[in-house]
Amino acid sequence: MQFTKIFNVAATQKTVDFVNIEVGGDQPFYIDPSIIAGKNDKYAVRAKESLKDFFEVVHGLCESKYFDEARGLLLFASENDAIHFGQTRKGKKSDGTGCSATMLVELFEKVHEKGRIAKRMLLEPYHSYLFIDGIAEDRMSDLISNVILDVLCDFTKEQCDLLGVPTQFFKNYRYYWNVDTHEWSSKSAFLPVDGEGNPILLVPKNFITNRFKLNVGTLIFQYILPLEMDKLGDKAPSNKKDLWNEIRGEHSQKDFAALYCSEYPEVYREYCRRTDHRIQGRHPGELTDLEIEAIVSFSQCEEEQA
Repeated sequence: MQFTKIFNVAATQKTVDFVNIEVGGDQPFYIDPSIIAGKNDKYAVRAKESLKDFFEVVHGLCESKYFDEARGLLLFASENDAIHFGQTRKGKKSDGTGCSATMLVELFEKVHEKGRIAKRMLLEPYHSYLFIDGIAEDRMSDLISNVILDVLCDFTKEQCDLLGVPTQFFKNYRYYWNVDTHEWSSKSAFLPVDGEGNPILLVPKNFITNRFKLNVGTLIFQYILPLEMDKLGDKAPSNKKDLWNEIRGEHSQKDFAALYCSEYPEVYREYCRRTDHRIQGRHPGELTDLEIEAIVSFSQCEEEQA
Protein backbone atom coordinates (compact mmCIF):
# COMPACT_ATOMS: atom_id res chain seq x y z
CA MET A 1 0.00 0.00 0.00
CA GLN A 2 1.22 3.50 -0.81
CA PHE A 3 2.33 5.87 1.94
CA THR A 4 -0.61 8.29 1.61
CA LYS A 5 -3.16 5.46 1.68
CA ILE A 6 -1.65 3.93 4.81
CA PHE A 7 -2.21 7.18 6.67
CA ASN A 8 -5.51 8.09 4.95
CA VAL A 9 -4.06 11.24 3.39
CA ALA A 10 -6.18 12.72 0.61
CA ALA A 11 -3.28 13.43 -1.75
CA THR A 12 -1.85 12.26 -5.04
CA GLN A 13 1.71 12.05 -6.34
CA LYS A 14 1.16 15.39 -8.06
CA THR A 15 0.15 17.18 -4.86
CA VAL A 16 3.00 15.97 -2.63
CA ASP A 17 6.71 16.82 -2.71
CA PHE A 18 7.94 13.30 -1.99
CA VAL A 19 7.90 9.95 -3.77
CA ASN A 20 4.63 8.33 -2.70
CA ILE A 21 6.24 4.93 -2.23
CA GLU A 22 4.68 1.49 -2.03
CA VAL A 23 5.70 0.58 1.53
CA GLY A 24 5.39 -3.19 1.00
CA GLY A 25 8.54 -3.50 -1.11
CA ASP A 26 11.21 -1.72 -3.10
CA GLN A 27 10.75 0.41 -6.20
CA PRO A 28 13.45 1.02 -8.83
CA PHE A 29 14.17 4.62 -7.85
CA TYR A 30 17.61 6.02 -7.09
CA ILE A 31 18.83 9.26 -5.54
CA ASP A 32 20.77 10.94 -8.34
CA PRO A 33 23.49 13.40 -7.25
CA SER A 34 23.50 15.05 -10.67
CA ILE A 35 19.82 15.95 -10.27
CA ILE A 36 20.43 17.34 -6.78
CA ALA A 37 23.33 19.40 -8.16
CA GLY A 38 20.93 21.38 -10.34
CA LYS A 39 18.40 22.19 -7.59
CA ASN A 40 18.38 25.16 -5.22
CA ASP A 41 15.58 24.50 -2.73
CA LYS A 42 16.56 24.36 0.94
CA TYR A 43 16.89 20.59 1.12
CA ALA A 44 18.89 20.37 -2.11
CA VAL A 45 21.26 23.07 -0.85
CA ARG A 46 21.85 21.14 2.38
CA ALA A 47 22.30 17.88 0.48
CA LYS A 48 24.86 19.46 -1.84
CA GLU A 49 26.80 20.85 1.13
CA SER A 50 26.89 17.43 2.80
CA LEU A 51 27.99 15.64 -0.36
CA LYS A 52 30.65 18.23 -1.12
CA ASP A 53 32.13 18.03 2.37
CA PHE A 54 32.07 14.23 2.46
CA PHE A 55 33.79 13.81 -0.88
CA GLU A 56 36.38 16.45 -0.01
CA VAL A 57 37.28 14.60 3.19
CA VAL A 58 37.51 11.26 1.38
CA HIS A 59 39.60 12.82 -1.36
CA GLY A 60 42.01 14.22 1.22
CA LEU A 61 42.43 10.78 2.79
CA CYS A 62 42.97 9.09 -0.57
CA GLU A 63 45.40 11.77 -1.69
CA SER A 64 47.43 11.10 1.47
CA LYS A 65 47.03 7.34 0.92
CA TYR A 66 45.13 6.89 4.19
CA PHE A 67 42.92 4.20 2.72
CA ASP A 68 42.24 2.51 6.07
CA GLU A 69 40.83 5.77 7.38
CA ALA A 70 38.70 6.08 4.25
CA ARG A 71 37.47 2.54 4.85
CA GLY A 72 36.44 3.57 8.35
CA LEU A 73 34.36 6.45 6.97
CA LEU A 74 32.59 4.17 4.54
CA LEU A 75 31.58 1.56 7.09
CA PHE A 76 28.46 3.63 7.75
CA ALA A 77 27.24 3.48 4.16
CA SER A 78 24.71 0.63 4.00
CA GLU A 79 21.31 0.34 2.38
CA ASN A 80 18.46 1.89 4.34
CA ASP A 81 15.31 -0.25 4.19
CA ALA A 82 13.16 2.69 5.31
CA ILE A 83 13.50 4.37 1.90
CA HIS A 84 12.15 1.41 -0.12
CA PHE A 85 14.31 2.21 -3.15
CA GLY A 86 16.35 -0.14 -5.31
CA GLN A 87 15.87 -3.57 -6.79
CA THR A 88 14.31 -6.41 -4.81
CA ARG A 89 13.76 -9.86 -6.24
CA LYS A 90 10.15 -10.71 -6.99
CA GLY A 91 8.30 -11.83 -3.91
CA LYS A 92 10.90 -10.48 -1.50
CA LYS A 93 10.56 -7.49 0.77
CA SER A 94 13.40 -5.01 1.20
CA ASP A 95 16.40 -6.95 2.47
CA GLY A 96 18.92 -4.13 2.80
CA THR A 97 21.96 -5.91 1.38
CA GLY A 98 23.15 -2.68 -0.17
CA CYS A 99 26.72 -1.70 -0.86
CA SER A 100 29.46 -2.99 1.40
CA ALA A 101 32.22 -0.78 2.78
CA THR A 102 34.74 -2.87 0.85
CA MET A 103 33.01 -2.08 -2.46
CA LEU A 104 32.97 1.62 -1.67
CA VAL A 105 36.59 1.74 -0.55
CA GLU A 106 37.59 -0.01 -3.75
CA LEU A 107 35.68 2.67 -5.65
CA PHE A 108 37.71 5.45 -4.08
CA GLU A 109 41.00 3.58 -4.32
CA LYS A 110 40.45 2.94 -8.01
CA VAL A 111 39.36 6.51 -8.64
CA HIS A 112 42.49 7.79 -6.93
CA GLU A 113 44.64 5.58 -9.15
CA LYS A 114 43.27 7.23 -12.29
CA GLY A 115 45.69 10.12 -11.86
CA ARG A 116 44.91 13.46 -13.45
CA ILE A 117 41.13 13.10 -13.43
CA ALA A 118 40.98 11.68 -9.90
CA LYS A 119 40.26 14.90 -8.04
CA ARG A 120 37.27 15.88 -10.17
CA MET A 121 35.96 12.32 -10.04
CA LEU A 122 36.11 12.24 -6.26
CA LEU A 123 34.79 15.71 -5.61
CA GLU A 124 31.81 15.26 -7.92
CA PRO A 125 29.79 12.18 -6.91
CA TYR A 126 27.84 12.27 -10.15
CA HIS A 127 31.08 11.77 -12.10
CA SER A 128 32.71 9.14 -9.90
CA TYR A 129 30.35 6.31 -10.84
CA LEU A 130 31.16 6.76 -14.53
CA PHE A 131 34.49 4.99 -14.33
CA ILE A 132 34.17 2.21 -11.75
CA ASP A 133 32.86 -1.20 -12.77
CA GLY A 134 30.24 -2.50 -10.36
CA ILE A 135 29.27 0.96 -9.12
CA ALA A 136 25.96 2.00 -10.61
CA GLU A 137 22.66 3.52 -9.53
CA ASP A 138 21.96 1.29 -6.53
CA ARG A 139 25.36 1.53 -4.83
CA MET A 140 25.84 5.23 -5.44
CA SER A 141 22.30 5.89 -4.22
CA ASP A 142 23.00 3.90 -1.03
CA LEU A 143 26.05 6.01 -0.29
CA ILE A 144 24.27 9.28 -0.93
CA SER A 145 21.24 8.35 1.18
CA ASN A 146 23.54 7.83 4.15
CA VAL A 147 25.53 11.01 3.66
CA ILE A 148 22.35 13.12 3.50
CA LEU A 149 20.34 11.13 6.05
CA ASP A 150 19.77 14.17 8.28
CA VAL A 151 18.32 16.04 5.30
CA LEU A 152 15.95 13.16 4.52
CA CYS A 153 14.87 12.85 8.16
CA ASP A 154 14.10 16.57 8.44
CA PHE A 155 12.27 16.52 5.12
CA THR A 156 10.19 13.54 6.24
CA LYS A 157 9.21 15.20 9.52
CA GLU A 158 8.19 18.40 7.71
CA GLN A 159 6.04 16.47 5.24
CA CYS A 160 4.37 14.47 8.00
CA ASP A 161 3.58 17.65 9.93
CA LEU A 162 2.06 19.21 6.82
CA LEU A 163 -0.14 16.17 6.15
CA GLY A 164 -1.01 15.33 9.75
CA VAL A 165 0.81 12.00 9.66
CA PRO A 166 1.83 10.75 13.13
CA THR A 167 5.50 10.07 13.86
CA GLN A 168 7.51 8.23 16.47
CA PHE A 169 10.82 9.23 18.02
CA PHE A 170 13.85 7.14 17.09
CA LYS A 171 16.83 7.90 19.29
CA ASN A 172 20.17 7.45 17.53
CA TYR A 173 18.29 6.24 14.46
CA ARG A 174 21.23 6.12 12.02
CA TYR A 175 24.38 7.98 11.10
CA TYR A 176 24.66 10.95 8.75
CA TRP A 177 27.58 13.06 7.52
CA ASN A 178 28.06 16.08 9.80
CA VAL A 179 29.37 19.04 7.79
CA ASP A 180 30.34 20.91 10.96
CA THR A 181 32.55 18.20 12.44
CA HIS A 182 33.48 16.53 9.10
CA GLU A 183 32.60 13.10 10.44
CA TRP A 184 29.67 10.75 10.92
CA SER A 185 27.23 11.67 13.69
CA SER A 186 24.22 9.90 15.13
CA LYS A 187 20.85 11.26 14.09
CA SER A 188 17.74 11.04 16.25
CA ALA A 189 14.52 11.65 14.36
CA PHE A 190 10.75 11.68 14.41
CA LEU A 191 9.60 9.35 11.63
CA PRO A 192 6.36 7.67 10.53
CA VAL A 193 6.15 3.90 10.93
CA ASP A 194 4.55 1.08 8.98
CA GLY A 195 2.21 -1.56 10.40
CA GLU A 196 5.15 -3.50 11.85
CA GLY A 197 6.64 -0.50 13.60
CA ASN A 198 9.42 0.02 11.08
CA PRO A 199 10.42 3.60 10.25
CA ILE A 200 9.58 5.11 6.87
CA LEU A 201 11.84 7.68 5.24
CA LEU A 202 10.51 9.96 2.51
CA VAL A 203 12.64 11.27 -0.33
CA PRO A 204 12.02 14.49 -2.28
CA LYS A 205 10.68 13.61 -5.71
CA ASN A 206 13.06 16.12 -7.29
CA PHE A 207 16.06 14.07 -6.01
CA ILE A 208 15.30 10.85 -7.83
CA THR A 209 15.44 9.00 -11.12
CA ASN A 210 14.84 5.45 -12.32
CA ARG A 211 18.08 5.37 -14.32
CA PHE A 212 21.19 7.54 -14.25
CA LYS A 213 21.13 9.36 -17.58
CA LEU A 214 24.64 10.80 -17.23
CA ASN A 215 26.51 7.56 -17.78
CA VAL A 216 29.62 6.17 -19.37
CA GLY A 217 27.74 5.25 -22.55
CA THR A 218 26.93 8.93 -23.07
CA LEU A 219 30.58 9.86 -22.57
CA ILE A 220 31.79 7.27 -25.07
CA PHE A 221 29.17 7.52 -27.81
CA GLN A 222 28.47 11.25 -27.67
CA TYR A 223 31.97 12.58 -26.91
CA ILE A 224 34.80 10.10 -27.44
CA LEU A 225 33.70 8.23 -30.56
CA PRO A 226 32.78 11.36 -32.58
CA LEU A 227 36.30 12.69 -31.92
CA GLU A 228 37.83 9.42 -33.06
CA MET A 229 35.62 9.37 -36.17
CA ASP A 230 36.88 12.87 -37.05
CA LYS A 231 40.51 11.80 -36.54
CA LEU A 232 40.13 8.84 -38.89
CA GLY A 233 38.31 10.81 -41.57
CA ASP A 234 37.70 8.67 -44.66
CA LYS A 235 39.21 5.67 -42.88
CA ALA A 236 36.54 5.70 -40.18
CA PRO A 237 33.96 2.89 -40.01
CA SER A 238 30.49 3.71 -41.21
CA ASN A 239 29.02 3.92 -37.70
CA LYS A 240 30.00 4.42 -34.07
CA LYS A 241 29.20 0.87 -33.05
CA ASP A 242 31.70 -0.59 -35.50
CA LEU A 243 34.35 1.89 -34.39
CA TRP A 244 33.68 1.02 -30.76
CA ASN A 245 34.17 -2.67 -31.45
CA GLU A 246 37.47 -1.88 -33.15
CA ILE A 247 39.05 0.31 -30.48
CA ARG A 248 37.73 -1.05 -27.18
CA GLY A 249 40.04 -4.06 -27.08
CA GLU A 250 39.43 -6.15 -23.95
CA HIS A 251 38.32 -3.17 -21.87
CA SER A 252 34.91 -2.62 -20.36
CA GLN A 253 33.23 0.67 -21.18
CA LYS A 254 34.23 2.18 -17.83
CA ASP A 255 37.86 1.09 -17.99
CA PHE A 256 38.17 2.31 -21.57
CA ALA A 257 36.67 5.69 -20.71
CA ALA A 258 38.95 6.10 -17.68
CA LEU A 259 42.07 5.28 -19.73
CA TYR A 260 41.01 7.54 -22.58
CA CYS A 261 40.22 10.50 -20.31
CA SER A 262 43.51 10.05 -18.47
CA GLU A 263 45.33 10.30 -21.81
CA TYR A 264 43.12 13.10 -23.15
CA PRO A 265 41.97 15.07 -20.08
CA GLU A 266 40.62 17.87 -22.29
CA VAL A 267 37.88 15.47 -23.45
CA TYR A 268 36.83 14.84 -19.89
CA ARG A 269 36.94 18.55 -19.08
CA GLU A 270 34.62 19.27 -22.01
CA TYR A 271 32.27 16.51 -20.90
CA CYS A 272 32.22 18.01 -17.39
CA ARG A 273 31.58 21.50 -18.76
CA ARG A 274 28.64 20.38 -20.85
CA THR A 275 27.29 18.16 -18.12
CA ASP A 276 27.42 20.94 -15.54
CA HIS A 277 25.54 23.21 -17.94
CA ARG A 278 23.03 20.51 -18.82
CA ILE A 279 21.96 19.72 -15.27
CA GLN A 280 21.10 23.35 -14.54
CA GLY A 281 18.07 23.07 -16.83
CA ARG A 282 15.56 20.25 -17.09
CA HIS A 283 17.64 17.23 -16.14
CA PRO A 284 17.15 14.31 -18.57
CA GLY A 285 16.80 11.90 -15.67
CA GLU A 286 14.06 13.76 -13.82
CA LEU A 287 10.74 11.96 -13.62
CA THR A 288 7.30 13.47 -13.99
CA ASP A 289 4.57 12.72 -11.48
CA LEU A 290 2.93 10.40 -14.01
CA GLU A 291 6.18 8.50 -14.53
CA ILE A 292 6.66 8.10 -10.77
CA GLU A 293 3.09 6.85 -10.40
CA ALA A 294 3.57 4.34 -13.21
CA ILE A 295 6.75 2.91 -11.69
CA VAL A 296 5.16 2.60 -8.24
CA SER A 297 2.02 0.99 -9.68
CA PHE A 298 4.05 -1.49 -11.71
CA SER A 299 6.12 -2.43 -8.65
CA GLN A 300 2.94 -2.89 -6.64
CA CYS A 301 1.47 -5.22 -9.28
CA GLU A 302 4.64 -7.30 -9.27
CA GLU A 303 4.44 -7.65 -5.49
CA GLU A 304 0.80 -8.72 -5.66
CA GLN A 305 1.49 -11.31 -8.38
CA ALA A 306 4.54 -12.77 -6.62
